[in-house]
Amino acid sequence: MIYVLGACSLLTAVGAVVLLVRLASARATGRARLGKSSAPDDFPRRVLRLLEVSIDTGLLADAGPAGLADVEVRAREPQDPYRSAAELVDWLARESAGSGYAEASGLIKGVYQLGHALRAPEAEVADCLAPLLARLRRAKVGGSPVARVECVRRGAMLDLGTMASLNYGARVTQPLGVLVYDAGGKMLGKAKVLCG
Repeated sequence: MIYVLGACSLLTAVGAVVLLVRLASARATGRARLGKSSAPDDFPRRVLRLLEVSIDTGLLADAGPAGLADVEVRAREPQDPYRSAAELVDWLARESAGSGYAEASGLIKGVYQLGHALRAPEAEVADCLAPLLARLRRAKVGGSPVARVECVRRGAMLDLGTMASLNYGARVTQPLGVLVYDAGGKMLGKAKVLCG
C-alpha cells in the first residue's frame, strides 16, 4: 500500500512539474513574440499581462505540448490571417503600432479574440483594450473625429442598428468590436459581435 501511495505521489509531482514547465514556456513564448512590437503606448505590456493572467487562471486547458500554438482562435472571421493564439500574438505584435481607425479596430478585434481563445477574465481584456480605445478616440472616420467609444458587453441584446452580427442569435456571446460615435451622436462604426 505504501508503494502505491508513493507511486501516486511521484506521478502527481511529475505531472505538476510538466505543467509548470509548459506554463513557463508559454509565458516565455508570449514575451518573445511581443518583444518585436513597436507600439506608441503600453499595449504590448498589457497583452503580455493578459497572457500571463489567462495562463495562470486557465492553465492553458485547451493547449497541447506546443502551448499557445495549440490554442485555436475560435471567434475568427474567414479573412483573419491567424488560426492559433500564437499566430494571433504575433499578429498583434506586428500591428501594434497602428493608430488609424481601421488599424485600431483590427487590434481591438484581435484582443477580444485572444481573450476569448484563452478564456481570459473580462477585466483583463478591458485593461488590454484601454490604450486601443484611446487611439480610437484620436482617430477620424471619413473625416469625422471620433468623440465617443462604447464597448458591447456579453449578454447584451443584439441591436442591428448598432451591431454587426457575424452569426445568428439574439444575445451577444462575444464582442469583436466597439461602437463609435461622432460629437453629434452619429454612429461612425458598428460593433462586430458573435451571438447565441
